[in-house]
Amino acid sequence: ANYVRHLRAMFRYWMEQGVTAVDASEGVRLERVPRAFPKALRPHEVEAVAAHAEAHCIDGGMRSSAWAAPFIRLGAETALRRNELIHLRWEHVDLDAGVLTVACTDAFTSKSGAERRVPLSDRASSVLRGLRDRRDGGPLVLTAGQGAAVHAGTCSKAVKRFAVAAGVPNLTPHVLRHSCITWLLERGVPVPIVQRFAGHADIATTMRYCSVADDVYGARLRAALDAQ
Repeated sequence: ANYVRHLRAMFRYWMEQGVTAVDASEGVRLERVPRAFPKALRPHEVEAVAAHAEAHCIDGGMRSSAWAAPFIRLGAETALRRNELIHLRWEHVDLDAGVLTVACTDAFTSKSGAERRVPLSDRASSVLRGLRDRRDGGPLVLTAGQGAAVHAGTCSKAVKRFAVAAGVPNLTPHVLRHSCITWLLERGVPVPIVQRFAGHADIATTMRYCSVADDVYGARLRAALDAQ
C-alpha cells in the first residue's frame, strides 16, 4: 500500500510539472490482505526469557548486559515502547507514588510527542527498586555499564538473542508491549483505560494492537449471552 501511495504521489507531481499527461497508477487497486496480529506471549514465557537473561548476562564493564532482564520484566509490566524504556530517567520515576512518567527530554521525544503517567505494578516497582539499589549515579534507569545509554539496536538484538536461547524465539521489545496490552484486555480493563496506559493518541490504534485471545473473546461473549 505504501508503494502505491508513493507512486500515485509521484505521478501527480509529474502531471503537475507537465512530465506526463497520464496517471498510470490511477487504475491500481489493492486486494485487502488479512491483518496478522503479533502473537502475545504468556507471562511465564516472558519470565523464562528474563530469568535466562539474568543468569547469562555480562555484568559490569562497558559491554554490560545486566540491563536486559530488567528491561524484559519492565517492558511486560509497563507496555513502554523500547525507546521510552531505554531513555527512562530516575527523575521520572516515583516509587513512593507508584508511577513513572514518560517524558520528553532534549535526548528523547515520545512517539506521540506527549507525556503520560504510567501506574506501576508491584512487580514493576520491585524491579525498579532493585535497579535503584544498584544505581551507578547516572540519570538513566537502564544502562549498558558505567552509566552509558543502551543503544536501541543493541537492545533489540540482545532481547532476541536471550529469547532464542530460552526457547521463546518470538519475543521482541514490541512483543513485550503487545503482550502487556493484550493481558490487560483479557483481564477486562476497559479499552479507553488501556489506550491511556499505552499512550495511543487514537483508540483505533489500541484496538489494532490489542486483539483479545480468541478463547477469552469467545468465553466472555458466551457468558454475557447466557446471562440474558
